[in-house]
Parts: sequence; structure tokens; C-alpha cells
Amino acid sequence: MFSRLPREGWLILTIIALTIGVHALATRGRITSPSDFLSPRNMQGIAKDTAMLGIFALGAGIIIIAGGIDLSSGSVICFAGFVAAKTPEWIGYEGTGPFPSWLIGLMMGNAILLGTFIGIFHGVLIHHLGLPPFVATLGTMAGLRSLASVVGSATISVSDPGFRTFGKTWYVPVIILLVEAVLLFMVIRWMRVGRHIEAMGGNEEAARLSGLPIGRLKLFAYVIGAVTASLAGLVYLGHSGGVSSNTATGYELSAIAASVVGGCNLKGGAGSLVGILLGCFLLKLVTNIPLYVIETGATDWEGLIVGGVVILAVMLGRLGNAGSTKGT
Repeated sequence: MFSRLPREGWLILTIIALTIGVHALATRGRITSPSDFLSPRNMQGIAKDTAMLGIFALGAGIIIIAGGIDLSSGSVICFAGFVAAKTPEWIGYEGTGPFPSWLIGLMMGNAILLGTFIGIFHGVLIHHLGLPPFVATLGTMAGLRSLASVVGSATISVSDPGFRTFGKTWYVPVIILLVEAVLLFMVIRWMRVGRHIEAMGGNEEAARLSGLPIGRLKLFAYVIGAVTASLAGLVYLGHSGGVSSNTATGYELSAIAASVVGGCNLKGGAGSLVGILLGCFLLKLVTNIPLYVIETGATDWEGLIVGGVVILAVMLGRLGNAGSTKGT
């Protein structure tokens, strides 16, 4: 029975087991502040953190399913935040009080438009110029952060309460993620472009010989990845109230890790949006638990925990594939 359980099922069982284990530690007094960990406030925090990661991890996961990789997610988040924060200054807005709705819409539109252009740029570099995805997105990862330093000061702040609702209110990122997930699920499962992306990721040469538009499919995948990262930039700007050239450093690795934990094959052609979402939740859960189990230096363990979870997920995935191969 368990050998036939899909990756999503294993992730759900792992999340349940972790929750039961933490509850057992709490009842035995092994957790410093059990009531804080099990409180609605902390659960809301985990949900918000999961959503903020999931918003751009879904886009990164689609790129991986398409057989590519995107190392620029964190830099796109950073630069999209810069563009949104600088928009009032660029248009000469001198109003006082809360931002009008049209200005908030313009800030959002500029960030999304930026993501669209970056995604198109990646598609051109990778398909038309033949650059490997690793090289193309590595270049934009470094270039966008440098450009952010050029167009802005050390830190740009946005204090408008209306705009900051995107990131400060815990359920707003969750709603954004759910809407995005539903839309992307419809695209991947109910539209031909989604099936074609999976086919291309599984075997690009066979997909090309079958007449699939490889260039447009890659362009679509990288635009989705960059636009979702830009959307995450708006949420992070609302959450922190400011952005600098160091904002979101290393976030692209978190997105890739969540995708791998969720079942995406780094060679392409395999993965699910539900698995990516569960991977995001699992990563945020396992990095939250040490804050209450370890009294000092809990945050120092975060990288080690994430790395261990990713390695374990890849090993289990290979064992599962080996088992299914033997069964056939």
C-alpha cells in the first residue's frame, strides 16, 4: 500500500508525524514554550511564511517541470520591490496621506510588467541564443541586484498602510497564493500548454520532433517564473516596508528546495503544484520547530535542516523510482 503512495501522500504523512511529535514534546515539557508553538498566532505565521515562499516557488517549480532552472528569483523579488517603491518618485507624486488606489495599482503593474520583460529576456537568452538556463539566470541574478543599487539608494521605504496590507496582514499572502495556485493548476492540468510543458521537460528532442513550439513553451515557463517572483516582491515589500540590494538573497534556493521536496525532478518532466505547496509548508514547519525546541541559536540550524530535508527528499524520490522500476 505504502509503495503506491504518491509523493503528496508522503508529504502529508510527514507533516502529520511532525505535528504529533511536537505535540508529544510539548506535553512532556521538552519544548520551551509549547503554548506559543501551538498557538493560533504561530500557526498563522507558518501559513504566512508558507504563502510568501509558495507565491514564487510555484513559478520556479513550473520552470523545473519544463526542464529548466531559475537562479534569479531572489533578485527579481528584490528588483520588483525596488521598482514598486520607486514608482511614486518616478512619476513625481507629491500627495500626502494614504496612497490612492490608482497609485497602488500602478506600483503593482510596474512590478508585474518588469517580471514579464525579465521572463521574455530569459526565454530569448535560453532558446534563441542557446545559453544554458543556469548561465542565463545566473547572469540576471547578479545583474539585477547591481541594477537595484544603481537605480536606488541603500534602502527604499514604503510606509503606506494600504500597500503594506499585502504583506503585514497574515491572510492576504495566503489568499494571493491560493488564487495563483488555482489559476496555475487550471493552466497546467486543463490547457494544452501545461501538458506540452511537461512533455518538453520529459524529453525536449521528442517534443520538438512532435511539432511542439519549444521556444514559446520555454518563454511561457520563464515568464510565469519571473511574474510570480515579481508578485512575491510586492508581498515582501508590503511585509518589510522597505527594500535594499540585499533583499531576498538566497530565496531562489528556497524555491528550488521546496520544488524538489514537493516531487519535482530537476531533470524536468515531473512534478505537481500540490506537491510544491506541501513542500513549502514542510520546509517552513521544520524551520519553525527549532525556535521552540532549541533554547539558543535556533536560527543557526535553519540552513542545515533545509539541506537535510532536500537531500532526504531526493533520496526517497530515487528509491521510489527504483522501486517502481523493479515492479515493472
